[in-house]
Amino acid sequence: LKEVISGDLVTAHQTFVRLTHEKTGQEIFFVAEPDSEDNYKFNLDVGATAKDSFNNLSGKYKMGIVIGDATIQVPINWSLVSIVLTFSGEPKKSKKEQRVTVPKPV
Repeated sequence: LKEVISGDLVTAHQTFVRLTHEKTGQEIFFVAEPDSEDNYKFNLDVGATAKDSFNNLSGKYKMGIVIGDATIQVPINWSLVSIVLTFSGEPKKSKKEQRVTVPKPV
């Protein structure tokens, strides 16, 4: 990121990588941090995060970055790519999906 007027490099205070499941809209955020050369990086260990972060929900995900800072009035939101992730486990049903509803007797 560069400051518009001076052209100086700026380190943003909040930088995230967002993955959004295309069908359900489930969003997973990962923090991107600058390295010693101010290149933002994040590690995504799909195997380790499959159950906790992704709920084993296979499918197409949109990947984007979100950049925010006190000096940025409107956060920057860039769409980058779509990826397909396939997990071996079964996704856990949401509380809404677990509810069994039947018609009330008349």
